[in-house]
Amino acid sequence: MIKSNYKSGFTLIEVLLAAAILVFAVFSSFLLLKTVTREILNSCQLTKSAYISEAKLEELKSVAFDDISNKSFAQDSGKIEVRPVLSDLKEIKVELFWHKRRKPIQIYTLRSRY
Repeated sequence: MIKSNYKSGFTLIEVLLAAAILVFAVFSSFLLLKTVTREILNSCQLTKSAYISEAKLEELKSVAFDDISNKSFAQDSGKIEVRPVLSDLKEIKVELFWHKRRKPIQIYTLRSRY
């Protein structure tokens, strides 16, 4: 009977390679989870800021035409800019800075005296 000198099982290189692949997969998953969590939080903050801006525009509907003016709101992170277009028409821009490194939300509308 012929005996084989080979033993069954994995070599050290195969085990190290499998461990490296596993570590890479776990590390990549954690990075992905961190990024997704950050973007979900940013999305929530953006949505809340959009609601605040829209609410401010709705609030301006109840203000008399001549009383609409430039002002700030939301602890100075938002501002309302009013620009006359015609004698009985104003352009209103509501701008809200919702994140230090992102562009602000800007909503424009026109308001007529009539």
